Amino acid sequence: MPETLHAAPLKIGEPTIDAEHDLQMQLLDSLSQSVAKGGDFSPTRHILEQFIEFSDMHFLSEQLIMRLHNYPGYEGHLEEHTRLMKKVRDIRESIVRGEKVCSLQLILEMRDWLLHHISTEDAAFSEFLHKKEGQSS
Repeated sequence: MPETLHAAPLKIGEPTIDAEHDLQMQLLDSLSQSVAKGGDFSPTRHILEQFIEFSDMHFLSEQLIMRLHNYPGYEGHLEEHTRLMKKVRDIRESIVRGEKVCSLQLILEMRDWLLHHISTEDAAFSEFLHKKEGQSS
């Protein structure tokens, strides 16, 4: 069974969003461990469904904050979220077919994508919010 992949959580300086990102990474780690363990895929499906539901909620929350603050990068950010959820659906299909190796590879790709998204797109949004807050003080 692979070790937990999630080392130090990425922080963008927004406590609620940071906590949600950390939970997303924990769910992905649990998902990869469950796939690697093999056997019955029902626990894996359950973890994946939790990740999907939580990520949908997180992305909708993030998008709402962006819209409330007229974030100029909203459309591009929305496209990124849509891309991740497409990858999640690919993983779901792979798991349903019982493809352990394919599933693990897709999970690792999704994890890398999410880390990159947090460190670039989400960090840029956080910087926008901090600048905006600084202007209104």
